[in-house]
Formats: sequence, structure tokens, C-alpha cells
Amino acid sequence: AFATENKLIIANIDDSPKLHIRTVPFGGDMSRRIHYQESSKSLCVITSKVEYNEEKGEIESDFVKLIDDQTFEVKDTYPLQDHETVVSVCSCVFANDSNEYYTVGTAYIHDNEQDPSQGRILVFLAQDGKLKLQSEAPVKGAVYDIKLFHGKLLCSVNYKVQLYKWKEESKELSLECDYSGSILALY
Repeated sequence: AFATENKLIIANIDDSPKLHIRTVPFGGDMSRRIHYQESSKSLCVITSKVEYNEEKGEIESDFVKLIDDQTFEVKDTYPLQDHETVVSVCSCVFANDSNEYYTVGTAYIHDNEQDPSQGRILVFLAQDGKLKLQSEAPVKGAVYDIKLFHGKLLCSVNYKVQLYKWKEESKELSLECDYSGSILALY
């Protein structure tokens, strides 16, 4: 996949010497992250849009978009909060739940902070062409990376590596343990 300022280009190379390319316009939104989910036959695409406001200057808005994997039609859009940007995204099946979820790690970006002091982990269920927010967990920093680890969610949040357990009954993430060091945990 290739992203330009105004569109996402998805290419497929098959056994024959042909390259299949499909351009998907997002109406001025810039694609920043993409993740595929087999169970829902969808793509989670993170986009951002920069607009100019005379009072506030440039305003950047981020969105989580659900895209059909066959038609590339935008099925649903979830707007993020002011100053919030997506830093990571993955798809996972938790140990005690058969559903496959998109998990999105965010950070709140403020000019007066060297490192983000706040962020969120968002858990979405892609169902019937909709992004259904199942849970959100506030964190103290940017969620630079998210990985599934033994049925749990492993996240790098600023200077910490945190392990979350999914509680299926209450649809929430519970911090199980963490490790902190003096080096920024990016991956």
C-alpha cells in the first residue's frame, strides 16, 4: 500500500507478470496507518486531515475508518478527540473472547510537552459495516506500539511496556503488569 496526500493506493502482485493497482480517494484525508482483518473482511485505515482556521491556525483531525476489503468503500468513520493522533493499530483475538478486534493506540499532542503525557487504547469491533467502540483505556503517554501476546495486549507507552488482559464480560482492558525503564519504548 502507498499513501499520498489525497489517496491510498493498494497494489497486488500475482503469479502472472501483472501489477493490479487500485486508487482509493479519501476526500483530502491523508492515510497514515492501515491494518487488515480477515474475520470482518475489512481494513482499518487511520487518516488525518489538516484544515486552516483563522482563529486557531492549522487544525489536524484524525479518524479511524472502516473500509470494505472488496469495494474499498468507507463503511464507518470514528473521529478522534482534539489534539489526539493515532500512533499504532493492530487486530487481535483475546484469549477469553472469540471476537477479533481492532485495537488503536493514541497520543494527545500538545506543543508544550516534550513527550506526550496522555493517550488512549481504543478497542473496536468491526461488525455489520460499523466500528463499535467496545472499550477505551486512558494511559499516561503515547501508545507507540500494540501487539497481541499470549492472548493479551502488549503495549509500549512512553517509557513503559504494559501488558493488558481483556475482560470479556465487562468489555474492558485491565492492566496486568508493566515494566518501566529510562529509554523510550517504541517497538
